[in-house]
Amino acid sequence: MCSIGFRRLATLRTLGGAAEEPVFGETNDGRELAVFWSEGFEGIDGPEPIVQDANGDVVAHDGEEITIPEGAWPELHGYFVCPSEDSLYVLEEEPS
Repeated sequence: MCSIGFRRLATLRTLGGAAEEPVFGETNDGRELAVFWSEGFEGIDGPEPIVQDANGDVVAHDGEEITIPEGAWPELHGYFVCPSEDSLYVLEEEPS
């Protein structure tokens, strides 16, 4: 499922609650990525839509960049990110 090495950067785009997919990723080469969130994350609609964690801390906003380091797994504000060919999975903790 997780795959490193195919891209180095993804940018999150937030469209708000009215959109079919309110958050999606966009690669540095222009491809769209589906974004999946583990339980505990919540999208908040507003003038600037955000995603927050169970503590109410903002973990994503429009334009948030996820850098995929060489030979390592990326993180988003301390949360594990599992990139794949066509999606990003944001998890509360790294899978064992």
